[in-house]
Amino acid sequence: MNLPTTRPSDDLDSVCNLQNELLGFLAELVGERDMSKELLKPFFGGDIPMMVTLPGGKCIVARLSDIARDHWPSTVYELAHETVHMLNPMPDHTNFLEEGIAVEFSLLALRQYGCEPMSVAPDAYAEALQLVRELPGGAFAAARSLRAIAGSLGAVQLEHLREYAPDHSIEKLQRLASKCKPRDPV
Repeated sequence: MNLPTTRPSDDLDSVCNLQNELLGFLAELVGERDMSKELLKPFFGGDIPMMVTLPGGKCIVARLSDIARDHWPSTVYELAHETVHMLNPMPDHTNFLEEGIAVEFSLLALRQYGCEPMSVAPDAYAEALQLVRELPGGAFAAARSLRAIAGSLGAVQLEHLREYAPDHSIEKLQRLASKCKPRDPV
């Protein structure tokens, strides 16, 4: 997979194509997204990337950071991360499980597009990544199974994790099921 030589903010068609490729790639790994929400074209603006649910709750969009505006690797990383949140959008912060899967998918996407690895920040993301990597079968197999059990990554509770990984550390499972608030939106 090759990235364009243009600036991402000057080539929104390529950014949209990237989003579609990432959605397809993610679906192969963890299953299809909830299609009840219309997915709009990503846009750039703000200090931090996030998935935005528009008023009325029927449309979602990835808002990418101003840094990603000029840097394809940042665009890939941020859009891949937000793509995981678009599987089953939630109105509030999600759990460590979903954030860990989002970081793991972002790092995988960087490799797929030939980009150098990026450091994982903030600390809550690094912790979430470590927790999902320790799950039996690996992060993506766990995500696929847990989505089948609970309906979405964000809906996974301790009992779902215990069903999936009965011999895993209860403390780690509790942390995976807990809310992850890596930073407050600007």
